[in-house]
Amino acid sequence: MNDADTVSKTIKNYQKTVILIEDDPDIGGLLVEYLHEDRHHRVILVPSAGKALQVVQGILPDLFVIDQLLPDMSGLEVYDLLHSRKNLATIPVLMISAGTFAHKITDHRLPFLQKPFTLEELDYFLETLLP
Repeated sequence: MNDADTVSKTIKNYQKTVILIEDDPDIGGLLVEYLHEDRHHRVILVPSAGKALQVVQGILPDLFVIDQLLPDMSGLEVYDLLHSRKNLATIPVLMISAGTFAHKITDHRLPFLQKPFTLEELDYFLETLLP
């Protein structure tokens, strides 16, 4: 990936902005393609918590999609840092993970998708979180 592994796809009439924090380039690429091409959202893919914290300095998203297993900190730690900022505190989040972290994520009362998941499952959360 270019420019510190940050990818942004934009279309003229995008519906919402989604920041996708996912370190697996294959999963990230598939989600970007689906969210951008099929759902018409602006998607910003960042591979780490540190990069996400940099990106939100200039972009206010409508949704965060956060992988629990990131290289520099857990997805829940990223969530806590993002939502501690006043301007980001009310932005919805969808947690995703292939690991067995459901109990920790549900303790935070966050929506959670276990990998692998179907597009129908993803759509359910998108419809709920991005009205």
